[in-house]
Amino acid sequence: MKSFLQQFLLQLRVENKSINTIYNYKLSLNDYLSFLFEVFNVENVKHIDKIHIRTYLRLLSKTGSYLYKGQAKEKIITELRIKIEKKQSMSDITNLESKILKIEKPLSPKSIRRAMSSIKIFHKFLLFSNFTKLDPSSNIELPKINVKIPDYLNVEEIESIFNNISIVFGNSEFKKRNLAIVYLLYGCGLRASEVCEIKINNIIVENFKNEGFLKIPGKGNKERLVPLLGRTYRNLNRYLTFDRPKYAKKSKSDEVFLSKSGRRLTRQLINEIIKISTVNLNLRITPKPHTFRHSFATHLLKGGADLRFVQALLGHSDISTTQIYTHMDKKYLKSVYKNHHPRS
Repeated sequence: MKSFLQQFLLQLRVENKSINTIYNYKLSLNDYLSFLFEVFNVENVKHIDKIHIRTYLRLLSKTGSYLYKGQAKEKIITELRIKIEKKQSMSDITNLESKILKIEKPLSPKSIRRAMSSIKIFHKFLLFSNFTKLDPSSNIELPKINVKIPDYLNVEEIESIFNNISIVFGNSEFKKRNLAIVYLLYGCGLRASEVCEIKINNIIVENFKNEGFLKIPGKGNKERLVPLLGRTYRNLNRYLTFDRPKYAKKSKSDEVFLSKSGRRLTRQLINEIIKISTVNLNLRITPKPHTFRHSFATHLLKGGADLRFVQALLGHSDISTTQIYTHMDKKYLKSVYKNHHPRS
């Protein structure tokens, strides 16, 4: 069955999926196919059934991975196979599965959903490629997950951070660079990884307007355009004009943000910049780079921006991801309801 996995991974490459995405599919599906072979003796994808998938998902919820280590593995596989072949009750199978709890840490519902997503996409590929005639993964319910509402900073806290940057970095030679980075995190809603990866040719400047766009290569090799306006544009331009040329002399790197030695910045350094930028501030939360992205989306929506517009700026492929931000401010939600509902 591994040959089908190889063909699936090749298809992902054709679709220009990122290396990390392909690697994660490979890990997840290797685990799944090993389970099918060792527990059920399934050697052909045509013989995969719903009970196989459901049993695998239950194991994940208890063990975290099928490919655990230890001498107990072979014994548990044998016992599990016998019980399933004898069509014993689910309670018997569950009791056996519980033995594995001492070996592996269980996966969270979110991780199980991610694993199941890989399985579903794999089976759709098999069906579409005419390797199978049925999709055994269809109609299998996924575990429910509690959506965590992201933390965000209010406008006053954002202002205090920008004011604090001038204090904590003082006369530092990195002051302009660090200020430009924080402005891009909040003013454009960029991920820390995207800030690190921005190249000079990603900046589109509109002549004589002191504004432009950023062309962002986001997740899955998808590009999006983000407006570069006002203070965000001005602070980025100051860094590019006065400081970056000094760092660029030491390397041929075309990334926008460079270290003193001319190397591309890392996400760890972005984290450190945020940590220093918020020192001695009495904030409700401890901000991370992604907190500024959450704040960017929240403030746009509170200001009346259309949900689809915010989705495009953030680069979300699914609008349900963007909708999380509509639940973040209870006071705002109440005010919208009172002002617009006829029976409020």
